[in-house]
Amino acid sequence: MSEIKLSFCIPVMNRLSDIQATLRQNLADNLDDRGEIEFILVCFDKDDKTARWVSDNFRAELASGYLRFYQSDSLEAWHFGKAKNAFHNLIKGKIYASLDGDNFTGPGGGRHIIDIFEDNAYDCILHQFQGDWGDGTCGRVSLTAEDYRSIGYDDSFLPRQWDELDAILSILVHRPSRHYVCYSGKSIAKKSQPFARFLSENGIQLKTIELDPDSDPLRRANRSVAVGQNRNSYVQDDERLKYSSIFNHLSSFFKNTPSDALRIRYTSELVEIQRTMAEKLDIGVLNSWYLVPTRADAPVVEPEGIVLTACIRNEEHLEEWLDHYRGLGVTHFLLVDDGSKDPISKRIKAKDVWVWKPKCGRFRYSKAFWLELLLRSHARNRWAITVDSDEYLELPQVTHDGGGSVRPPETQLHQLIKWAHGQNIRYFAGFLLDLMPDHKSLPAIRSRQALPRGAFNHYQFRPATISKLYQRQNTVKWSYSEHANWIYQIDIRYRLNRAFDSLRKFPIFLVDVDVHLNQGFHDLILAGEKRAAKEIGRPDLLPIRHYKMFSTQQDAASREVRPASSYHHETRVNLERLRKNFESVLAGAAMSPFAYQFLDYSLVPVPGRSQITVRAEGAGRMISSNEWFGMAVLRSADIFVKLTNGATCLRNGAIEARTMDEAVDWLRAMTPFSTIVDRSVRHVTLTLERDVNSEVRLPSGIR
Repeated sequence: MSEIKLSFCIPVMNRLSDIQATLRQNLADNLDDRGEIEFILVCFDKDDKTARWVSDNFRAELASGYLRFYQSDSLEAWHFGKAKNAFHNLIKGKIYASLDGDNFTGPGGGRHIIDIFEDNAYDCILHQFQGDWGDGTCGRVSLTAEDYRSIGYDDSFLPRQWDELDAILSILVHRPSRHYVCYSGKSIAKKSQPFARFLSENGIQLKTIELDPDSDPLRRANRSVAVGQNRNSYVQDDERLKYSSIFNHLSSFFKNTPSDALRIRYTSELVEIQRTMAEKLDIGVLNSWYLVPTRADAPVVEPEGIVLTACIRNEEHLEEWLDHYRGLGVTHFLLVDDGSKDPISKRIKAKDVWVWKPKCGRFRYSKAFWLELLLRSHARNRWAITVDSDEYLELPQVTHDGGGSVRPPETQLHQLIKWAHGQNIRYFAGFLLDLMPDHKSLPAIRSRQALPRGAFNHYQFRPATISKLYQRQNTVKWSYSEHANWIYQIDIRYRLNRAFDSLRKFPIFLVDVDVHLNQGFHDLILAGEKRAAKEIGRPDLLPIRHYKMFSTQQDAASREVRPASSYHHETRVNLERLRKNFESVLAGAAMSPFAYQFLDYSLVPVPGRSQITVRAEGAGRMISSNEWFGMAVLRSADIFVKLTNGATCLRNGAIEARTMDEAVDWLRAMTPFSTIVDRSVRHVTLTLERDVNSEVRLPSGIR
């Protein structure tokens, strides 16, 4: 028996009429070479009509192995890349040849392909494109079986467009010795502007071999290349196809370029095309393309509901994180599980948690888009929180007013949103407060012991200084502008790791169609406008406890880290440096004389508020609960002292102490507010050691 050299691979779904028009002809046209050629038909239909038709009409071909038929249930909907990858374990030939169900091979079409590969010592790709986009031939690609199995098509692409061009491009990039064989004048490098762009930007010269167009079996026989043909403009005429083509070719560029600079450019373009898709295409269609739900029921968020959405991978303390936000008032968690080793949907069975898995896109350029899709689908006109799983948002704890009355049992988030509505505010700015261990952990750090999460409980706040180098950095200018000096006081990552990471965030906002997320939530796009650097100066700036250092420790222990390409170049460099110098960074933080335990929302300095006033309980005036909460948010509310016989501590937003003096001394020791500027029997005002922060009002125009 002859060796099989070529496998024609035909994937179909709901295309019985196409197969009825082409299969018999294709088998007849290659019958003379049946000892070296096989046809494999994989059908993804939900019924058995195609299977019965093939069985009834091709008994001899099936019995001989010239034709093989398989029924598969692996596709819920058509996807070119997945369908064409279904032959990995089926082909016997040394050559894989893609053949759509409506395409013809032409007389001796298989022998034509075999001869080309043998003439080029199997060091080639054959592209039988005829040059017209709608004629169905662009997908006529033949590859070595090795290239097909090891590289092949990309399952993570959108269902249609650029699947075959990505396969060609990926093989040419990773197998630079391969020749690109095409018909004269039909090279994809000349016909496809995106393909030509990638080659030019990446300095790739194709090793092209052009064949006489008359050598094509279909042209020799003067036959049609396919049953169904489209207009040349069919992609541009259909918005789904047009945007899919752009997204898929940029995804191919991103994965295939070796250049960090180009990867940044392609990432930016990918983000933009996804935003355009969110605005132009049906949200249900986009969800079906990008995300797979793990629950049968969809979330229904009532008008007063509050949604949290996040993209998570391998988070050990997920239950604690969920409980924290439940305590703040979150009612629905919409989570994307980006490849957790222990799937979230199996770990968490709570009724308020819904989990999706991504099936298209990559973390680096699609994380924000995945979350946008969930918010647009399930949380329109609802308030939402976007944070990472190592970020814990803090809000004021208001349990009493100036007269000592107990506050109503509203959650902190509901209080915040009620106040925001009254102020016509539709989003809040925040900042990351990196938590580090203190001096008590030094022995464990020096002996390289893993620290428990509870040991990461101190932030840094140095006396005000000015660093011209720090101020000149683009990340600093973009994020903080005139408030760079303040952020410099808390930016321990820069001081110990020389990392210029943006610490500003926009964690809470009202969801609407004009909202777009930033990949790291460092910005919020409203009606096409980015947030200004002055946002960091808002007096209602929200602190976010950030367990980045603990997460880094856990990643190192588990070795479950994201690939380097998941991050922007600068972020990746910072992370690599941090992992390399992790112990010295922790030790440096632990030895810092400017470390303070995180205690409360109101006790962390922000640019807009550099003083706090401590007042004896009952000494304030009676005001409405909403007004009082607003004062707490803006840090203009007093901190009350409740006299007790126990040890001094902070409880429910108030200080419990035996005397007013003990409360003040405790504050001066535990917080950066160490200088007394005003004192009376009933109140004391404290300021930072060196006050260089100016009062900043809420920016005008905030909606």
